[in-house]
Amino acid sequence: MTVRMNGEKNKKYFVGGCWGVSKSGNPRVEKDIDEITESEKSTFGDAIEKWGIDVQETNLIDPIVITGPIKVVDDIELKNGVKVRKELYKAGRDRKIRGYYSCTYILGFTEKQAVFYMKKWNVYDYDTSIWTEEIFYKDIVSINIEEETVGGVVYFRFTLNIPGREPVSSGYNPKENLNETHIQAMKNLIREKKNQ
Repeated sequence: MTVRMNGEKNKKYFVGGCWGVSKSGNPRVEKDIDEITESEKSTFGDAIEKWGIDVQETNLIDPIVITGPIKVVDDIELKNGVKVRKELYKAGRDRKIRGYYSCTYILGFTEKQAVFYMKKWNVYDYDTSIWTEEIFYKDIVSINIEEETVGGVVYFRFTLNIPGREPVSSGYNPKENLNETHIQAMKNLIREKKNQ
């Protein structure tokens, strides 16, 4: 495990606050976390490469691409060895949600199935994970958009429900980035494919 240059500071940032507006926001740490997110986030091209399919196969509708912090409660170990159970996400003084963990969540659509990609990373070290999967349309139970207001800002989270497993959720993103027409087109496509 290789610790990021400001990994310890980034880790400690999440120990002092909780869900809601931070009373101890640190603009320098928040800037570093934003830069990590920008450098780690994936693109649709990254997903296509991992799926091993031609981009033309996913041209039914535009893919869903969401990057944002993940809402996680976990044990975090301080430099002195003490473990603290904390909510590892919070809104800074700028009311922007940041997380110890973040992810890029991509859902593409081919003629026969949906293709899923998720890259997850943290702000402490360079440990990342990538997960891909092909999901038959008939296996998709539902797709939900959950909303949560933090510090006066409305955020959404996208959740895919498949039988026999935990729901798969995206990170949080400002609702202003949600394209309702695109989401409806996706739901219509899935419904149509399930009925074929």
